[in-house]
Amino acid sequence: MNTDIELVYRTTADSRQHASCFVCELNDGRMLVVEYKGEAYATNDASAEKRAIGEKWAEMSERKCLFKMVVAQDSQGGDVRQQILDTQ
Repeated sequence: MNTDIELVYRTTADSRQHASCFVCELNDGRMLVVEYKGEAYATNDASAEKRAIGEKWAEMSERKCLFKMVVAQDSQGGDVRQQILDTQ
């Protein structure tokens, strides 16, 4: 595992770069980017902007990339693992 690599894949409106929490290559070759947010930050404006940018990035990849913003427990009771498994 090379821990010297930082993938910066998006820039917010105020020109700050953002590196995601986890970047994974799936068995089928697609890339999964997971952004974890604590409860206090899950719904703030900065997180909403990051979610929108991540979802747009995934959309523009023509299904080669997936993006998921996760929390400890979502509104359906899913933990982080379940939220990632539900990513399509």
